[in-house]
Amino acid sequence: MTPRPPAKLVRAGERYMRLTVLEDRVGYSRFLRCVCDCGTEVQVLTQKWGRRQSCGCLRLPAEVPVGTRFGRLTCVATCFPADKFVKCVCDCGVSRSVGRNNWGTTRSCGCLIAESKTIKAKYGGKSTGPEYQAWRNMWKRCTDPSNKAFKDYGARGISVCERWSDFELFYQDMGQRPGSGFSIDRINNDAGYSPSNCRWATKQEQMLNRRKRTHCHAGHEFTPENTRIYRGERYCRACARIRAAKKRALKAGAS
Repeated sequence: MTPRPPAKLVRAGERYMRLTVLEDRVGYSRFLRCVCDCGTEVQVLTQKWGRRQSCGCLRLPAEVPVGTRFGRLTCVATCFPADKFVKCVCDCGVSRSVGRNNWGTTRSCGCLIAESKTIKAKYGGKSTGPEYQAWRNMWKRCTDPSNKAFKDYGARGISVCERWSDFELFYQDMGQRPGSGFSIDRINNDAGYSPSNCRWATKQEQMLNRRKRTHCHAGHEFTPENTRIYRGERYCRACARIRAAKKRALKAGAS
């Protein structure tokens, strides 16, 4: 019988992003009792420790003022932190209340769904093809905090131009993808998605146009002493030391 692996060691006081652990993990308990920097206590799955960033407050703007736009929606009444809904009006003229948790992901009153069916018929199924997938993933990277790429796009201020809230206009500007090895690429990595800054590019072309990172995901600077090159990629030595120390602690705790 295969022995059960040692329990993951998480101590009180450990921090990740906005979360701080309040109690040591006991045995193989599934949850960690944590407190967010906003003051909210939350139970975090042990498996998600090191991935979950907050109690959920990162997704919620402190206040949504009148005139704020997202997609086709415009806020018509100031939404305060205690409010559960954002009162909006769509460009098509329909008034709607959007759940506060959905503000920043809902792009219309529902008219985009009807239009996508029209686009599908007009472009022979392109609304389920690679061009539509590229358009949808572009929006997710820039607007959805739960998307794993959000930290490199939306969190950096990368946005999508208002014109491209409509897939039909995106398709008119970008055209059909040249081949299966192409994806959408920004010419200037510090600017957003717009017709003048985007192109279809191969993976090799995008590799040559990458933004040079100065720090690792944990915030350590890539200095010559803290950088290890392996198979053409940079790795952080400080992070490697931290991982090694955690492994030694796990082994010591298991013994």
